Amino acid sequence: MTETVDLLELASTAVAASISAGTIIRQYAKQFDEQIYQCSVDKNQNNRVDVKFMGSTRAKADGTLVTDADSAAQFIIVGALRQISKSIRIVSEEDRESSGRYQGFSQSSLAKISQKVYHTIDSTRREANVAQYNNEEILVEPSRISVFVDPLDGTNQYAKGNYGSVSTLVGIVVDNEPIFGVICKPFGQESSIFTGGNRNSDEVFTLYGGILTKGVHVYGHREKIPKRKIETPKAVISSSRSNGIVRQCIDFLHDQGSLAKDPALVSGAGEKGLRLVIGVFDEAAWLFPLPGTSLWDVAASDAILSAIGGKLTNRLGENIDYSPDRKNTDNNYGIVAASTVELHALCLKAYQSVTMTAS
Repeated sequence: MTETVDLLELASTAVAASISAGTIIRQYAKQFDEQIYQCSVDKNQNNRVDVKFMGSTRAKADGTLVTDADSAAQFIIVGALRQISKSIRIVSEEDRESSGRYQGFSQSSLAKISQKVYHTIDSTRREANVAQYNNEEILVEPSRISVFVDPLDGTNQYAKGNYGSVSTLVGIVVDNEPIFGVICKPFGQESSIFTGGNRNSDEVFTLYGGILTKGVHVYGHREKIPKRKIETPKAVISSSRSNGIVRQCIDFLHDQGSLAKDPALVSGAGEKGLRLVIGVFDEAAWLFPLPGTSLWDVAASDAILSAIGGKLTNRLGENIDYSPDRKNTDNNYGIVAASTVELHALCLKAYQSVTMTAS
């Protein structure tokens, strides 16, 4: 008998595993905070933090950082996905790192969360009378599935004790099309979605959805997130990328009346993708038409944006290639993403106009 994978089960497990990993990431951070406090008091007799990175931080072969929290989160997420199928393709930022072993999380809790999410997804699909991914298409062969995992996006900030932009990302792709994504914020998220605008930093905040679910949800809420009303769309970019071609594109769009002049400066690919969906400052465009991101950075956002009428492509307007035929995972043609297809088209036009002028 040919093996098949239940996509709803895989999606709900991805959410549950991300939440479990987020809880562990918080636990590691708590230990780090305690160590920093003790170190500061002993050395300087004040509360200033003089330690650059947490003790478990180490450099990978490519020069980027990894911590014990990355490895623990990797172990939880990949292990949970492998319980669903040992044959699906899983691509993760920490593939070359030892996933180690971590027993400090509850398998029963993960199962309960997964069950709850499965019920929400299934109910939403039935209410929406989803035509695509009908009952026959819910069960698919594992060779058609790829899952992209970034167990801890924003490791550099995390290792310094800055947790606001830290996230866990999981994107599920079927036949090279992103169908479901998870963006999990271990340290909470400021949002007006269901929370009255308060920042809930006492628990993990998780956004999930895609065309598989016909909408986007926040974990703990059965209803889909409402469509945002954006008065003046704003770009969301990294402060280190606020000049050059990125700045020129923003200025071009501002002159056309399409974007605010000043972008929101935030770190982390997951945080940027999240802002396009539930941002509190009219964030609506992610302009990064340069190399520097990988498939696991964008797969989740790609899936979620498609469910709310947004779009994510490379700078040429081409869909991201997630296929196994790719020889590497780098997005060499950059990323252009927006909360609406109309704004996305304007962003592409801005890039084309700016580069033509420069040449």
